[in-house]
Amino acid sequence: MNTPPTTNLLLQNLIESNKERHDEEKVRAEKQLEEALRVSNRLNEQQGDITKILSYLEVNRHTGEEGLVKQVNRMEGQLERLEHKTDKKIWMFSTIVTGLVLALKWIFAKII
Repeated sequence: MNTPPTTNLLLQNLIESNKERHDEEKVRAEKQLEEALRVSNRLNEQQGDITKILSYLEVNRHTGEEGLVKQVNRMEGQLERLEHKTDKKIWMFSTIVTGLVLALKWIFAKII
């Protein structure tokens, strides 16, 4: 014969299942906390790396040392000026050579 469970037995079963669920949730919460701490530590380590990289890229206001971004901009300007000068010299040289070729051609035409 099956006798219905008593109220006391039902409450004990409920308490036991709640304890099991509580223990599982506690373990899960501890794992989440450990993961959060690991991520936080990694972000703190990366912040140091980021600060170091920025120190290379930006101008140091205390020492006046140029950062890489400013150096690249300055060098690009210098390169553009150099290209412009080179283009002018090439144009001038080609004009002079063309003039000489035409003058020599005219002189040889008169001689021959």
